[in-house]
Amino acid sequence: MCERYSLQADKADLVGMFRIEKVHHCSTNRFNIAPLQNVTIVMNNRHGERVLQQSRWGLFPYWAKDSVNADGGLWPASRF
Repeated sequence: MCERYSLQADKADLVGMFRIEKVHHCSTNRFNIAPLQNVTIVMNNRHGERVLQQSRWGLFPYWAKDSVNADGGLWPASRF
């Protein structure tokens, strides 16, 4: 099961630490980040540049056709 975490770094610290070349959109100093929320990530784009941008955090298997029940919204209502 995925847990929650926090991001306690400033944008300037992230850019310096990871040698980021482009910053698209980032939100820092977030607490209690849960799965399926947008979060700031560091990634390499297709040109090999390090980029700081927003992405949805969570587990979505490559073989799944859609994201039904990815957030567990129907769990309390289902009968076993």
